[in-house]
Amino acid sequence: MKKIIAGIMAVFAVIGILGGCQKAAGQDHVKSDLVIRLAHQPGHTQPLIAGDQGFFEEEFAKDGITVELKQFASGPPIIEAFAAGEVDFGLVGDQPAVQGKANNLPLKIIGSYGSTEKGNALIASADSGIKTLSDIRGKKIGYTAGSVGHQLLLKFLEAEGLTVNDAELLNLSPGDIYTSLESGSIDAGVTWEPYITKSVSSDVADVIQDGTGYKYNVNVIIADVAFLEENPEISARLLKVLNRAAKWADEHEEESLDILAKASGLDSSAFAATFEKFDRSLFLDQKKIDSIKETADYLRKQGTIRSDVDIESVIDLSFLKAAGITE
Repeated sequence: MKKIIAGIMAVFAVIGILGGCQKAAGQDHVKSDLVIRLAHQPGHTQPLIAGDQGFFEEEFAKDGITVELKQFASGPPIIEAFAAGEVDFGLVGDQPAVQGKANNLPLKIIGSYGSTEKGNALIASADSGIKTLSDIRGKKIGYTAGSVGHQLLLKFLEAEGLTVNDAELLNLSPGDIYTSLESGSIDAGVTWEPYITKSVSSDVADVIQDGTGYKYNVNVIIADVAFLEENPEISARLLKVLNRAAKWADEHEEESLDILAKASGLDSSAFAATFEKFDRSLFLDQKKIDSIKETADYLRKQGTIRSDVDIESVIDLSFLKAAGITE
């Protein structure tokens, strides 16, 4: 009898093990000391709000997971950090993402964090003599190489029948574009919010032309492929937190402006325009996907990238779906 009972117990033990394996199938094997390295830029609403309001801790602390926010001046340095294996997720413009993929970086586009036509613009100092786009010939113009501002500058030049040789183009960070306009070192710059509003409100520059009619810009959330494959559930949960932060920001605009100002060192008024000009939805609808494809095609046509990028294979909507983000 004892042998029979022992045998039955052994069978149940095996069943228990198999059941545990089946339960674990499709779920992440969570390391208790896992750190999610999330790269962002100054004033990015979702990660800063999520950090300030404790949303990351609420979602991940019970699993021993930490979200580490890493701030960069613009998208291209984030791509460099991806190449060096220093970050797992990043918030960048579609151009840096496309260029990174063209350079064979193992990344996926898994969401969006800000889409706009008005949020990027050519701004110029009052004494530059620039009143319209046609006035940029022969001027010193700052831009951030590899950024969405870079693409918009090329489109502005093309629209006026000009080439990169018809103006003096200087590769500068967004912050340096502002200080260079302030010092008179450059005549104009192509940049984005909150630097546009900061420049206008401080009488450093005026808006000459924004992206309306030139480029619907989609800023994207990119992720390291290896991290996604090893941690699919955690990746979806991260998107869920960022989406929660976006909705909270929409419902608490004044408080959000103060949080962003404190984090960036800029006046809260500089971010008011960001709230008005950007769609903060994480969902990638067909309009956004088509815009990213347009960017890839344009960069190929311009010779900025030397190989075609199949955007359909770069975009992975499964994590948005798993997070319940459908609009």
